[in-house]
Amino acid sequence: EPSAPVEAAREVTYEFPEGADRVGQHDSQRGRWRLADSQFYFGIPLDVPVVCDWDADGGSSVGLYRPSSGFVHLRNSNTFGVADTDFFYGIKEDLPVCGDWNGDGTETIGVYRPSESRFYLRNSNTLGFADVVFEFGRSGDVPIAGDWYAAGHDSVGLYRPSTGTLYLADGREALGNVVALPDVGIEVGDELVVGDWNADGADTVGFYRPSGRAFHLPLSLEPGADPVVVPFGSPGLMPVAGLW
Repeated sequence: EPSAPVEAAREVTYEFPEGADRVGQHDSQRGRWRLADSQFYFGIPLDVPVVCDWDADGGSSVGLYRPSSGFVHLRNSNTFGVADTDFFYGIKEDLPVCGDWNGDGTETIGVYRPSESRFYLRNSNTLGFADVVFEFGRSGDVPIAGDWYAAGHDSVGLYRPSTGTLYLADGREALGNVVALPDVGIEVGDELVVGDWNADGADTVGFYRPSGRAFHLPLSLEPGADPVVVPFGSPGLMPVAGLW
């Protein structure tokens, strides 16, 4: 007996509400950004994009982590130009994250060190040692960060490709409790992106699927929640999100 056809992803014309995060892409080979209706250059090849509200003005702006030097380069507007803030933080192997770790309204840098399975989070965008350090995860995990429960501060998370599971922490300047979300629909080749897509105060984990040239954005953390599918962008570029 033939098997039932697989239902295609639900594609909709999604209107991001006021105050919601929106998607974009970064071309790491050319240092080019595409955010909604704006395009500009910032950075050099192989920089890793990181997007947050660096100056507490209520909007997100672009930043870069340069693995070759361990420098962070942050810009306070989404326009062509040089960094408004730059400083050394981390080592060559580190993976950048960012968030408001202490709830003071300013989003700051952090890194995940795969060789140690350890986060190093800083509460200011300046040169210095980490303010918060803790172990979490294991080899191969992908670090993320967001305000998962509308708590007014950001916490870290991990995606484990080997099992397809998300692990989301709720700690304020700490690991706190961790919730595991298995089978979240992420496939090999998908690129993670975090944002508050419906302006309810809580972030969720979406992804960009190159084969379909579209973002898949769940509006809640509830198991089985249907994502909205937003056609945007080109394969080979890194997805980003922020309040543009």
